Amino acid sequence: MAVDRIRHTKPASQRSFLDELEPIPYEITAEELASMDPRMRRILFGHEEPEPGAGGRAEKQESARMLIKHFSEVALEDANMDGAEGAEIRWILGPKDDMPHFFLRQVEVRPGGNTPHHQHPYEHEFYVLAGSGALLDPEGNAHELRPGAVGYIAADELHQFRNTGQDALKFLCLIPRLDG
Repeated sequence: MAVDRIRHTKPASQRSFLDELEPIPYEITAEELASMDPRMRRILFGHEEPEPGAGGRAEKQESARMLIKHFSEVALEDANMDGAEGAEIRWILGPKDDMPHFFLRQVEVRPGGNTPHHQHPYEHEFYVLAGSGALLDPEGNAHELRPGAVGYIAADELHQFRNTGQDALKFLCLIPRLDG
């Protein structure tokens, strides 16, 4: 029985020096493509996926290769999450920008405010820009936050940001795009 296969080669814009050392074409069956995690499909095929069983070469649909804007062009919105008090989010690079892999948010927490005590199924990294505060870990320990602090929070890790200072606590937060 013949199996339809899809052949794909990375576009030049996605190649690195390692690609010069070893050829990078690969083949997958239509069944493998259908069962593949949507995030992996996005990594392999970008915004446009080949039809299963179509055969031939699958090229990534080129999207914007560079996007530059000022953060102030993006509105600051209420966090709108249960347990959040005085917390706002600015989606600097987010869903409206069609970022392929990550979203960049700026979070602002007013004095005395906090994000929800929450967890989610993805990791995120943060960088404190201004203000002072604390990050609560799963055991309830408070870790000091001040400008220049950088950190990583693992997927499903319970956490909360609190503003303990007199000025707004502002930090950048990088999260993966999960919608495929």
